[in-house]
Amino acid sequence: MEVFTAATIVTTTVTIYGFVTYLPLTKVFAISYRDLMDENRRKRRQNPAEHIQVKIKLFLVVVAVVFILAVMAVVLTVTLLKMVPAVVMLKKR
Repeated sequence: MEVFTAATIVTTTVTIYGFVTYLPLTKVFAISYRDLMDENRRKRRQNPAEHIQVKIKLFLVVVAVVFILAVMAVVLTVTLLKMVPAVVMLKKR
């Protein structure tokens, strides 16, 4: 039961911290993604070769966002899991 409570605390904290800290970051990437999508539509009509280059840029933006969020989730989870034994010890008192 204590482990479940500690895991719930860790998950909630990571989620809140992620939303507060990285929401502006994802908005920046969303704006660049939207710009790239507009460029993609224009290039598809004009020159198919450039259209492929824009698709590669889109893919790299998506990979960058996923990678950054994954790394930060791992760092936060490891940091907070170090706190779990302290939370369990406090519950036992």
